[in-house]
Amino acid sequence: MPISSGNSPNSAPKTKPIRKNATASRGVSRLLETNIKRVGATIVNHANTTLYLDFDATVSDSDYWIALPPNALYEMPYSTGEEIYGTWVSGDIVEGKALIRDFIEV
Repeated sequence: MPISSGNSPNSAPKTKPIRKNATASRGVSRLLETNIKRVGATIVNHANTTLYLDFDATVSDSDYWIALPPNALYEMPYSTGEEIYGTWVSGDIVEGKALIRDFIEV
């Protein structure tokens, strides 16, 4: 007998990706706005230095949630409506951007 949660495969919520790019900088940037309809997100660091992420605008290289090295991908596989902030911290010139996809329920 199959195990079932009672949900059909077609009952998953419909989603739409909201695309955004954030230019790399040493200052703190809000990468994702508050959105209660968020069901997931992806952030790709296409910069020459590590991107530090947090739910708080005080994110730094010593106080962060996730550190994304250059060319790394983070997939947020769960729903959070929180704002997400990021900063690139480096002694060198910071160049590049973050490619962001905010998946929202439609």
